[in-house]
Amino acid sequence: MVDIKDGDIVEIFFEGKLEDGTVFDKTDEKEPLKIKIGEGKILPAVENTIKEMKVGESKEVVVEPEDAFGPYIDELVADIPRSAINPDLKLELGMVLIIKLPTGKRYPARVIDIRDDSVKIDLNHPLAGKRLIFLITLVKVEKEEQS
Repeated sequence: MVDIKDGDIVEIFFEGKLEDGTVFDKTDEKEPLKIKIGEGKILPAVENTIKEMKVGESKEVVVEPEDAFGPYIDELVADIPRSAINPDLKLELGMVLIIKLPTGKRYPARVIDIRDDSVKIDLNHPLAGKRLIFLITLVKVEKEEQS
């Protein structure tokens, strides 16, 4: 068994789905995903599972909302006046707008309702509050170069 540590590069195939079976992300069938362990580019629970795997092994890992994208927060749903949105923009349910706050920070917000005078937006991550299931297959491990 290869001891996988931070700095190592791994190649995996994966499929991420919700409890109802809806697939929200997956690798191409022919092209594994290359990840440098310890960079924080994937969920810690998934990374920790990969560290315990052997090349060729497949594992399923269930990630609870608090270990993924956090709980769904009702206070992150807001109505904004239609006048605050570019009038040339054709609004559609589900589209993502970039909202600029007074602080200058920008956040993606999903349109969840459109009315004549206002638009309801959701600033929660689309996977917030959801339990995530990942099927991971470890294909290759490249050990970090020791200097």
